[in-house]
Amino acid sequence: MLRKSLKFIYNKILNFNRNYPKIVAVDKENITTVNLCKKNKPNYYCEIGFYEGKTFQKVLEILPENSRIDLFDFEDRCKNVSKKIKRKFKKF
Repeated sequence: MLRKSLKFIYNKILNFNRNYPKIVAVDKENITTVNLCKKNKPNYYCEIGFYEGKTFQKVLEILPENSRIDLFDFEDRCKNVSKKIKRKFKKF
């Protein structure tokens, strides 16, 4: 039973059997995410795989002060986005 459950998680939830998309829209922010944040003003925001952080930078302008933010990506991308955030938002 455990093996069957793990196989389900591996194949269906984590999608390890699927190929990474050949075309990824990273040239601008994800407008759906930005609009959702404008509408709901969340106190917590998490983004996994932010690449250059274009969506995240727009969301930062929307989030209420003292919101919790978690970002996950490769270390080099985290460093690059951190520099951009510090230049754009003096309080970080």
